[in-house]
Formats: sequence, C-alpha cells, structure tokens
Amino acid sequence: MAELLRNEVLRDDADIRETTDLRALFNHLKENGIKVGLATADTYQSAMHMVNKLNHQDMYDFLGSYDGVMKPKPHKDMCVRFCEMYGFKPYEVAIVGDSYNDMIFARNSGAIGVGVLSGVSSKINLKDTADIIIPSVESLFDKEVLSALYEEASERKFKTA
Repeated sequence: MAELLRNEVLRDDADIRETTDLRALFNHLKENGIKVGLATADTYQSAMHMVNKLNHQDMYDFLGSYDGVMKPKPHKDMCVRFCEMYGFKPYEVAIVGDSYNDMIFARNSGAIGVGVLSGVSSKINLKDTADIIIPSVESLFDKEVLSALYEEASERKFKTA
C-alpha cells in the first residue's frame, strides 16, 4: 500500500485539480471571520503533497490527518483538536464534505454537517446525515448559505444552553 501511495498519489506529475477557485473561496471565508481547516483520512505526507501541488501552504489554519497521533475520521478527534486550537464549541464548526463518512464525522463531533453534491456523493447518500446540503463548494460564496450556517450554529447553542 505504501508503495502504491508513493508511485501514484505522491508523484510530481499527479494531476490534482481544484473543483473551484479554492484560494478565492478560502479568502472569502476568512474575510467573513471563518477559520479554514482540512481534516482528511489521508496521511500527513499525502495531504501536504496535495496542499503543496495546489500552492495552498498559507491557506489552512488547521491540518488534521491520519498520522497515528489523531484518530481517523469519523472519530471526532480532529474536530476536537481544531476546537481546542481556536476556542470553538463543536456546534460553531461546519464540516463541509462530500461523503457519508464526512457527515458521520460531523455528527460524531457535534458539528454542523454540510454535504456537498459536487463530489463523490448524491443527495440520497447525504440526506439522512447532513444538516445542510449544497450543490457545490462554490455555494459557500453565497451570503445566504453562510447566514444559514450561522443560524444553525445559533440554534445548536440555544439547545445546549
């Protein structure tokens, strides 16, 4: 498996493409006071290879990977670390993902699960686990979507008070 990783995923000529202009999206989120983290089932080496290929070294406030220190998704460990770093409560965190496992990670963490349909899953795969479903990550540019996330966080805060 390690050899396959080295031979395929970590190749310098591996074709890694953004689904949207992530730099613009992350800047937009940060301008709205939102911290950006990456929680991946990949190894740290693989995650950093992708980050470097996309030239996003300065874009993430947090990088959680399956490295033997933090438990892998869907365990809540990466979200707990993120919350501890920035003083957040889990209900203040939105986990944006395109898989059932991502939404279970959000649920296990007590975070808001934002299912994205532009990835590997369809609405039927996410409807029972996501709190909010958006067509693509580009939807996070929409002020109404961000408002809905803030509203969801406020409702969760009220429920936990």
